[in-house]
Amino acid sequence: MPVSTTLARISADRGDRHAMLPADTDLFRQISRCWASGVAVVTTRSPRGPGAGLTMTAVSSLSINPMQYLICLDHGSKTGEAIKSEGVFCINILGSDQRSQSDLFASKSDKKLDQVDYVVAENGVPILCDTLASIMCEVAAIHVEGDHDIVVGRFVTGRCQPAAPLVHFDRGYYQVRAM
Repeated sequence: MPVSTTLARISADRGDRHAMLPADTDLFRQISRCWASGVAVVTTRSPRGPGAGLTMTAVSSLSINPMQYLICLDHGSKTGEAIKSEGVFCINILGSDQRSQSDLFASKSDKKLDQVDYVVAENGVPILCDTLASIMCEVAAIHVEGDHDIVVGRFVTGRCQPAAPLVHFDRGYYQVRAM
């Protein structure tokens, strides 16, 4: 057993709250739930209908030069397959009053867009109405890592409005308040 693992177990056995524990999937999930994140619905056009979309927190700005964002998609995602085939997507950042949209796009429903207000961009991608921000991207690169695809998108156009974001933390939704 590696020294670091042995020391971590000894510290954990003593009840040391600063002990580092060996990596396993349960600890990975527990630690990941400690990270508060904004909530977005990523949409794309679809050759089989009005479009596709899913809720995600694995969204980030990546670079200002060139201007890029990244999203991380499960290999089995229908929306991910559509993004790969269509080459475009929109990151719709949800406001604090849009929990129902987050829940809807986290579901397996095939009729998600039928239940929300949206406009269709010139490139055919649905843009959700009244979101905190919308960021249109063209796929610049896709990197396969583990059970996910890291999709790098080149920022093409966007919009934002002042409002409070919807935040996800430890399996729940929260609102941000100034301190």
